[in-house]
Amino acid sequence: MIKRIPLAALFTLLFLFSTVPLNQSAMPDEGSSYDIQLMDRDVIDVVVPPINMIEKEMEGRMWSTIEMEGTINPPSDGGPCVPYLSNPLRVKYEIEDISVVRSDPITFRMPLPLAPSPEAVHLTSEVFESGSPSPLDLDWSKYSNGDSYPEEKIRWTHIGYGWDTGERLSHYSVSICPFDYDPTDGTVTLYRDVDLLIERKDPSKPDSSLAMTRAVERPSLVAEGTELLVIAYDPFVNDLDDYVQWKREKGLTVSIVKYSLV
Repeated sequence: MIKRIPLAALFTLLFLFSTVPLNQSAMPDEGSSYDIQLMDRDVIDVVVPPINMIEKEMEGRMWSTIEMEGTINPPSDGGPCVPYLSNPLRVKYEIEDISVVRSDPITFRMPLPLAPSPEAVHLTSEVFESGSPSPLDLDWSKYSNGDSYPEEKIRWTHIGYGWDTGERLSHYSVSICPFDYDPTDGTVTLYRDVDLLIERKDPSKPDSSLAMTRAVERPSLVAEGTELLVIAYDPFVNDLDDYVQWKREKGLTVSIVKYSLV
């Protein structure tokens, strides 16, 4: 059972607000919140999409939920689940640290407690066949201890490297929460202006990642746009022909690199 909250005037106001990247050349890709290739910039202006709040029934109880395009709902350990904007970030350099500055707040009150995230379950055939929703691991103490959620405003990690448009880029996963939620009185603060501050690693320092210095150019044996890289000893390369052909028939760009024992 889903019922819209009778706050039409507030929703209309919230739908009018969004942030726009500072530079049109760094506009996010279609369908992405902030998949932006930074060149010499150290700040990006994150697009904050419109929000929608609904009342939802979960396990016999009514909850308030926040919906926003491009967000994820990370595990909340039984407490309020505040959504994060999440997308990959691709840059030409390595990043030492990322921080977030949130401004232009608007505060409103939710009539019901913000729902927790469902308990994580293993995706087995029995789970799919049952069609039952994941159970809630509810912890009411997290709704009354006076804490504000989320505890972390930004989460990021380095996930590897890739070649894009002929350039070798460093890939990062960045998740930002544009909300604060106070469960004691049900207030939510939405920050409509969100900036990421990027601190670059100094490439001259010895503790910089060695991976970027080992291969500054794409190896000649690796085709541009490679999605699957197969590395095998010479005697076993022919044994992988069927596997490689199968992957190529599925639409993947596959490159094979031989590794000699000599």
